[in-house]
Amino acid sequence: AHANWWRFIAPFFTRDYRVAALDLSGMGDSGKRPEYNATLRADEMRATIESEAWNADLGRYAATFGGKEMDASLLQMIDTRFLAADDPRFIETLKHLEHELRRGDVVLRYAEKDDFGLPETAFNFCTFWLIEALYLVGRREEARTLFDQMLARRTRAGLLSEDCDLSTGAPWGNYPQTYSLAGLINCAVLLSNPWSSVR
Repeated sequence: AHANWWRFIAPFFTRDYRVAALDLSGMGDSGKRPEYNATLRADEMRATIESEAWNADLGRYAATFGGKEMDASLLQMIDTRFLAADDPRFIETLKHLEHELRRGDVVLRYAEKDDFGLPETAFNFCTFWLIEALYLVGRREEARTLFDQMLARRTRAGLLSEDCDLSTGAPWGNYPQTYSLAGLINCAVLLSNPWSSVR
């Protein structure tokens, strides 16, 4: 896809949203290039994210190009190796994200009003993303404590729901939720001692 593919529909969204349609080299009106490969495409996409999602005024990344909104998916910047865990830009983004999206021992996906109003529950998978990020930036005891709190949210069957109530912690949404359980497993592996140290 390239920017011109969206030309006819983008005006319908611009009343309520910022619209960004990428036109990377070799796409749309940018002409041809002598070589097409995944590395070049990835480098161009990285450069676009670096320039458009970094909010210099706030000193952190945003969830949208040119915006300021926070989304818990920003925590995945280290898991996807977009940034290193010790990158000052990630540390600042994490600090702001915790301030804006963390509610005690859970994390909202985002805090903005959507079609259903303001969020009333926290997406469990996002809390597992935070646990991973805390561990990888060196806040390991805090990651362990938060993981133990998430383990306590399991039902008697040992399962987790999709969301939890912000005030009571009661399960909400789909049950059981594979994403939540995948997050639990990922964090359990990350926080565990290697086999070589326990055998």
